[in-house]
Amino acid sequence: MPGSNCLPLAGSEAKFLRRAAFLKHNLWVTPYARDEMYPGGEFPNQNPRVGEGLATWVKQNRSLEETDVVLWSVRLPIFLVSIRETISFCIGTINLIMEIIS
Repeated sequence: MPGSNCLPLAGSEAKFLRRAAFLKHNLWVTPYARDEMYPGGEFPNQNPRVGEGLATWVKQNRSLEETDVVLWSVRLPIFLVSIRETISFCIGTINLIMEIIS
């Protein structure tokens, strides 16, 4: 998503990315699962558990068709003084988008 959103400046092997692998991308989509509530897993500040968090859930390659999905938008805080900042995005079906393009 364009704008002031950015990825972490740390290298890909930074230790904090083991707990916060969801920071590697700005937008994630996963099928809804009741136990998947937190992008870093249930206890990200403790020793990272294997198999928790957005990056692991996406690697499972579950189908997004004919199911409820969760759109995860990840934004890093920018510690600059700004009067106002707005970010938005639009969600639509492929058929609707194709009609608009045609």
